[in-house]
Amino acid sequence: SKTCIWTYMSCHVGAATPTCDEITPDLCELRQTNDSLVVKGLRLNYWRFEASPPSGLANERLPIVMVHGGPGWSHDYLLPLKQQACRGRTVYFYDQVGAGVSERPVSAKASAPHLFDIDYYPEELAALIRHLGLRRFHVLGSSWGTIVAQLFALGPNSGGLAGLVLSGPLSDATLYIRSQWDPTEGNLGAMLPPFVQRRLRALDAAR
Repeated sequence: SKTCIWTYMSCHVGAATPTCDEITPDLCELRQTNDSLVVKGLRLNYWRFEASPPSGLANERLPIVMVHGGPGWSHDYLLPLKQQACRGRTVYFYDQVGAGVSERPVSAKASAPHLFDIDYYPEELAALIRHLGLRRFHVLGSSWGTIVAQLFALGPNSGGLAGLVLSGPLSDATLYIRSQWDPTEGNLGAMLPPFVQRRLRALDAAR
């Protein structure tokens, strides 16, 4: 469990080395290609992973598009999921505009106010899928990406969506906030496991 926690932290807080990618050995030879497209005048970068040579299941399993969390994170922490390519899928990652290596406007409020509009992000995902020419596909959303994925699935551009995977989902912000707040102890009473709460109280009492 210590390794898992260390891995999670190193992937999320930008520890120097090793990276998420480095601690996840490839299960097969992978071919990586990368490219970009322009969405509403701004460059969006994406990456494609495929098994090399292609798996015997390459034509049977649908591709999957990964939607990263944030807003503002890059796709890097999701890279271990490229291993799905070894199971016969083409796996796509992208950095949302304004994050990672995709274009970051100097003053988004002035030149790209749509980046502050939640409705832009499912449109961005739809633009990528159209660009890739995907007719049937899966989408995996992580954290903030689950919001984007759900809006995409419920929107007018979701034709061809065969499956939706939500990792750490958020569907109701009001319920989410209410479930994590205790009126007496704030978020200590709602978010942390009981044994952690007991330890914190003991340390506080010993001060």
